[in-house]
Amino acid sequence: MEKLIGNVVAAAAATDPARPAATLEDAAVTFGELDAAADRLAAALRGRGIGLGDLVGWWSGPSLDTLAVMTACARAGAVFAPLSPQLGDAEARDILDYVEPALLLCEPALVDRADGVELEALVAGSAATGPVRNPELRDSDPHILYLTSGSTGRPKGALVSHRASWLRSRKGHGSLGEDVSGVVCAFPLFHYAGWQFVLEAWLAGTTAHLVPRASGAELVATIEGRRAEAIYCIPAVWERILAEPGDLSSIRWADTGTSALTEDLLGRIAARLPEARTA
Repeated sequence: MEKLIGNVVAAAAATDPARPAATLEDAAVTFGELDAAADRLAAALRGRGIGLGDLVGWWSGPSLDTLAVMTACARAGAVFAPLSPQLGDAEARDILDYVEPALLLCEPALVDRADGVELEALVAGSAATGPVRNPELRDSDPHILYLTSGSTGRPKGALVSHRASWLRSRKGHGSLGEDVSGVVCAFPLFHYAGWQFVLEAWLAGTTAHLVPRASGAELVATIEGRRAEAIYCIPAVWERILAEPGDLSSIRWADTGTSALTEDLLGRIAARLPEARTA
């Protein structure tokens, strides 16, 4: 089967449409809701002439809408390019001049700053008549463009294909070594690791719990409130988590990524999470 990212939510929605695909603070979206929203947005993109290989920029703060935009782009065959909400106007302009998106979608507060299109305005009046799939799309086609300033201070983009993201995130291959219920995503969704963890949760049919900021207090509160069972953070973020009181006993799988860490930090993680597997 073609390993298309647009199929990931569709498969989860067919299996358990009422299950939350993601949460963000007090908000949540189910797999069924996300599947339908992605189809509506993909139809709106198609109505605007967006097709295979067209680049769609997305500039927004933390929002569940990001998930629908990414999935809709994947279904329409467009390339999703998320921008950091922390960019200043000049930095954002440099990146936009570099990637030349066919369409830039923004949260309302950023529309005028970026000369973009508000998401709701794009979708208004558009209705999907059924599942939206670009028949020309193959899993070797790119689905996302990760943008970074890199070592030179100038923007660069790394294209990742549907197949590469699917294989990187498939159940049992990435960070999750076993079935878990609820995954905390501590990375912003303009970061490669963030999308890997979200897709990995969705391929496993479970919920990605997003946090708006990688603060220790917010991460601990999310783990406690959602009884999440898996989390992946870089060492600096683990230091923030360990500095906060709270019940982390629900965590069964903890990952520190590929960054270097000390034996002391690893020991403190293991002591705070005695029932968890660690990597």
